[in-house]
Amino acid sequence: MPSKSPAQAKLMRIAAHTKGGYGGVPQSVGKEFESADEEKVGKKKPNKSPMSLYKK
Repeated sequence: MPSKSPAQAKLMRIAAHTKGGYGGVPQSVGKEFESADEEKVGKKKPNKSPMSLYKK
């Protein structure tokens, strides 16, 4: 289940990366939400530096 708001996404991200969870959210639930959010958005494209746009 993807997050419904940016605040919820942030809470789930924190819970996923904190041993024992965070704010009453178990770590396993945070990981589920985080993976669902990644699937919803898709994988991030690599950030290209402006210098890589110029051909040599």
